[in-house]
Order: sequence, then structure tokens, then C-alpha cells
Amino acid sequence: MHRVGSAGNTSNSTRPRKEKRLTYVLNDADDTKVDYFVFVEHASTSGLRINLNKSEILPVGRVENAELLAAELGCKVGSLPSTYLGLPLGASHKLVMVWDGMEERMRKRLALWKRQFISKGGRITLIRSTLASMPTYLMSLMRMPRVVKLRLEKIQRDFLWGGGALEKKPHLIKWGIVCSHKKKGGMGIRDLTTLNRALLCKWSWRFAVERDSYWKLIIGTKFGVVRGGWSTCGGREGFGVGLWKEISKEGLLLLNNVSFSVGDGKRVRFWKDTWCGNSPLCEAYPSLFDLAVSKDARVADCWDSMGEVGGWNPRFLRPFNDWEVESLLLIIQGKRLNADLEDRMVWKESKDGIFSVKSCFNSLDYSSAVPFPWRIIWSTFVPTKVGFFAWEASWGKVLTQDQLKRRGWNLANRCPLCCDEEETINHILIHCSKAKVLWDLLFSLFGVNWVLPFSVRDTLLGWLAPLKDKKRSKAWRAAPLCLFWMVWKERNRIVFENEHCAGINCLAVWKPLAPDGRDYLFTGSRDGTLKRWELTEEVATCSATFESHIDWVNDAVLAGDNTLVSCSSDTTLKTWNCLSDGTCTRTLRQHSDYVTCLAAAEKNSNVVASGGLGGEVFVWDLEAALTPVSKSSDAMEEDCSNGINGSGNSLPITSLRTISSSNSISLHPTPPHGYVPVAAKGHKESVYALAMNDSGTLLVSGGTEKVVRIWDPRTGSKTMKLRGHTDNIRALLLDSTGSTCCNLGLKSDCSAGGIPIWILLPV
Repeated sequence: MHRVGSAGNTSNSTRPRKEKRLTYVLNDADDTKVDYFVFVEHASTSGLRINLNKSEILPVGRVENAELLAAELGCKVGSLPSTYLGLPLGASHKLVMVWDGMEERMRKRLALWKRQFISKGGRITLIRSTLASMPTYLMSLMRMPRVVKLRLEKIQRDFLWGGGALEKKPHLIKWGIVCSHKKKGGMGIRDLTTLNRALLCKWSWRFAVERDSYWKLIIGTKFGVVRGGWSTCGGREGFGVGLWKEISKEGLLLLNNVSFSVGDGKRVRFWKDTWCGNSPLCEAYPSLFDLAVSKDARVADCWDSMGEVGGWNPRFLRPFNDWEVESLLLIIQGKRLNADLEDRMVWKESKDGIFSVKSCFNSLDYSSAVPFPWRIIWSTFVPTKVGFFAWEASWGKVLTQDQLKRRGWNLANRCPLCCDEEETINHILIHCSKAKVLWDLLFSLFGVNWVLPFSVRDTLLGWLAPLKDKKRSKAWRAAPLCLFWMVWKERNRIVFENEHCAGINCLAVWKPLAPDGRDYLFTGSRDGTLKRWELTEEVATCSATFESHIDWVNDAVLAGDNTLVSCSSDTTLKTWNCLSDGTCTRTLRQHSDYVTCLAAAEKNSNVVASGGLGGEVFVWDLEAALTPVSKSSDAMEEDCSNGINGSGNSLPITSLRTISSSNSISLHPTPPHGYVPVAAKGHKESVYALAMNDSGTLLVSGGTEKVVRIWDPRTGSKTMKLRGHTDNIRALLLDSTGSTCCNLGLKSDCSAGGIPIWILLPV
């Protein structure tokens, strides 16, 4: 403006005498000329060319002929509120709408990222580098409203943990912990409120240390500067000062964390500023401060330069004895003034004494410190996603089955790896028998003998002892995280890729009468589950998992068109709908010990037989009730050399000695309210094998007694015993007519004389 006026482009250009070169009064000036020459001078001074086609005139209040002026200059007429360089113009800085553009930019950036393909380690990196940094420009000038902070943090939380408007996913760890320092168990994501305060505090520091900045001249002229020039006076006007008011509120935060290095002593207060010791002298010596002549005296005012060296001479309202001021003089006697140096402000939170937003942010983190293995977890020797998993495990917040049960899921908690204990993160990563094998191998490779602690956090806290070899030391630090990651991946492969986590005990093939002609295979496992596999010519695909048993599934048979029956070591039988998604339809309880085997009649879908370790054999009617309809009991066998069964009818049999019994399987009708049968006594020991013909007229059983028993399930009678095995009977097979019985025992039994085959001739 000075150059424009001095160039003769206005009729009169004056400025007040007592003011600095800041305000000009232009009389009888042509607005178009003034604006045009201002643009020209700005371009020549800055080297930047102004594009008038993209520029706007923003009238403030009532401005006449604004359209004509815009037409003369070749620009547009805008309106307030507007934005310039990303900052709002003409709108209150306290309005929430000022931050709407920032929130929209964050959502647009998220739309470009494929979150489902980004690991959690990658999400953490993106949050730190992008999402948490995008509001920095606005936060460096304006105080963020609380509602805006909550909205922006929700965007970050949803991106990290998943979820949003269309889906809900659990946020495993509190956001306050996530935003704390890594040393305190967090992830180092900056809290927006704390960062906002640190950024605003930067302006108070700049105002104190920058002596000749033009922006400081404007602010100081408008609000006034306190003696010493470290800060401005408090703004008391009602309009136009709100922005600097919010910035200057953080001046107290700055003053509480700074001290002063005394040079000439003209800007530092002797009593009220921290320049000697860790606190102001007014707080260290309150009685002397009360008697000081000038409580706002500068350090230079208390220095007596008389003599060659000079000395301190603070002034008081009355004379003191030497012993009264001795302590004060001992503290300040080591300080000297230097007329060639200016007083300097020193930031206490950094080593070099210079303010930084990072050091201010760290000083505002008041969260309590807890013992946390952050050096091991965030090691550079492993990927960030592995460290993220170890961080979750250290807090005990990984979604294992015990955590899912706490969140309301109804499931049987069993470790997928060992199938022996309940699944917790400490068990599956440290104490599981499968994981212990890997830990023992790891310790043997490094030549270490160590007893693992109880929790993941304690394990990592004790993993800090370095090895002498540098390369082995790096491998040692990365080893626990790699082992955690591989165990967890194997656990997920078992759980989510529809594989059994233990051995398979039984198979059952189902060929439904469906138009597509697809066959299904059911498998029962020691992990307590059954799985349904859809069979094709090339591959078998798991389509459902049946979970209700709490112990091994020992056998499974198909009864009827779409009913699956399973037995387990939990002493129960369970029925399932083959076409369902895994829901148990009924539970049958009668056995006193493990249920080991099942048999069903294909043509009579209602009858299923079960045998167990208690020597019991039950026959069930699936349509009658949840209780058995017949049982083998009181079978006091006697040899019958004449081949006469319990009914007195002859039973011709070839290649075996005929055995009959006067006792039978007692058949009881099912009462309306259930049935409590008498314990079966046909078998003296465990039953391991059952077989039934297609029509359901013949039942064969065997076990540890090395004897095959034949029963009539329709009448409950036991017809004979077949002897010939020398060891336990593990499997029985009847042909479709029931005339041929094939028995399979242990290896010693088969090697002695082959597999026994019995020919059962009809009467």
C-alpha cells in the first residue's frame, strides 16, 4: 500500500504519525486503480502471478457496485462464509459446520481404500499417517468442538476394528488405551484433543520467541503486549477476537513448562518468572516476596552494576539481617547478567530447550504407566500385523471362544488344537499341549531352559534378555511373536476352513432322493463336532458343522430320510436334521458311560441301537420319545448244544457251536412321560461294535468279551452267542439279508486265523 500511494496512484495517502506502518487512509482514491495496482505490486514482490479468473471479491457488509468492480477486474463476486486455503472465512470458528468439510474429506479418503484387504497392521499405519494427520491444519488454528472430535474418532475406530453404518464389529480395546503411548500399552495414535492443545500452544511459543514477525506485529498491535513481550494482553472485546482468545488460553500451559535463560535481564521478572531453580522465587520465598518493593521488578532492576563485577541488590520495604536473605543470595549468586545477550525462553520438555509439538503432546499424556512389553511387540524384526496381534494378546482381548461366550455367544468352549481344555488366549498360545511342543523346540534351538509364565504379557516381559550373538539376538526377540502368529494361524485354519481339529472317529454317507443327485458325507471327530461334506466328482466341500456334544463323537448313523444320529463319550445320543445348519433336534440320555457304537435298520427308520463301555445295549424308537423303548438286560447266558433258542424253535447254523439263552432283551413300551429302563446285563464288559440288518429283525453285538451276541430287536430276545475270537471285537458287518456276519477284531485276532465270517442260515 505504501508503494501504491507513493507511486502517485491515489490523490492522497496518509498514515497516523504515532502508529507503525500498518494503517493507511486513502482519500479520493479510485477503488479499481487501488485494487489493480495492489495486485500488480503483489505479483512483482512475491513472484506469483494472480489469476483473476479464479479470484473472488468477498464484500463485507453492504458494498455498493461490487459487481461493477468485479467486472472491471475480471473476477467473480463471492459471499461469506467461504473458505480460503482450507480455512473458513466469515464463519465463527466455534461452529460445528466449519469441520464438516474435514469429515467429508476423511470419508472420501476411506472410500478409496479396500479395508477388507488391509491387515490391521496396515490400518494402523494408515491411521497414523493419514487419518490422524488430516485435521492437523485446522487444529493448529482452531479449537476442535467435542462433538467433532467424537465423530472423527469414530471414523478411525470403525476403520481399525471394522464395522460402520452397515455392520457392527466389536471394538476389542478401549480407544483411550489405543491412543496412549506405546510405552503405556497403547499404539501411539494421537488423541485429537491433546494434539489440538499442543498445536495451539505452538502459537504462544512463536509469539514469545519471534521478535520481528509481521503476524506478531499485527496481533500485538491489536491486543497489546505484556511487559517483556512474552505474550499478549487478555482480549476483552466482544467481536473479532475469539480466534486468538482460544489460542491464548494455552499460554498458561506454555508458562507452566518453560523457564528463562537470563541475558541482559530486561524481559524476565525477578520474582514471578522461573529463571533460578525449578520454581519462581515468589513461591520459594513467599515471606521475602511480600516485603519486596516491586513485585514485578525485572532481573535487571535487581542487579547493581557498580564495581568491576557487579552484584545482586533486591530491594525490600525494610532492611533484613544477613541470615534472613542468606538462602536467597546463595541461589542467585551464581547468576550473572550479560548485556550482549537477550533473555531467552527455554522449553523444559525437550533436551535442546526448543518447543516442539511432539514434546508438548507427550507432556499432556497423563495416562498411567503399566508394565508392558512394547519393545518386543513393536519390534522392527516382525511385520506390523504380527505385532498388532501380540498387542491384542497381551491385553487378553483376542476373540477366542471364552471372549465370545462373554459377548453372549452360545457355544461349547474347547481348544481347537488339543481338544482337552477350554480355549483362552493364554492357553492356546502358551499352555496348549500342541503349542508346548513348539516352545520346547524353540528353547532347544537356543539352548535355553525356561518355565513359561502364566500369561502372554508376562512371557513377553521376561523375553528381554539379549544373547551375545547379534544375529541370534534378533532372532530371539522375534521368535515369540512368530510362534504366536503361526499358532494362531493354524487355529484359524482349523476353525474357519471347516476342518476337524482332531482325529475322525466315524463316517456316514447320505444319498438323498433329490433332483440334483448330490451325495453327502458326515464325519464325526474327537473335537466333539460333526461336519457335513457335499461330495462332487472333484472335491468335497464342508457345508455345515454340527456342534452340541461336549466330548468325542464316537459313531454316527443315518436313520430315515434325513435324520442323523450320533453318540459321544459324553454318554448321550443326539439326533440332527441332515438338511439343517447344525441344530440338534433331540438328546437321548440313558447310558451310564461312554457310548461307543450305533446301528440302524435302513428299512425300519425308527429303530436305532446303541452300545457303550458300561456293557449296555439299548434300542431306541426315534419317533416315540426321548427315552429308549427296549434294552438288553438280565442276559444270563447258558450253552444250548441243541441249538434251541429262547422260544423253543430250532435255529440251524453252520460252522459254529449253537448257543442259546433263556433270557432276552426286555422290551418296554414308552410311557407318555418317559421311560426309565433297567440296566442291561447281557454284556459283562464294554460293547464296541453293533450291526443290524436292513429289515431291523436282527441285531449283532460284540466287544471286549470276544463273543458275538445275536438279538431279535422286535421281541427283545437274545438268540445265541458266537465264539471264535481270541481278542476284542472292534467291528461287525451284516449283509442286507442278515445271513452273513463279518467280524473284525484286533491285529492278533486276525493274524491267528483271518477275519471270522459267520453264515447264519434261516430257519
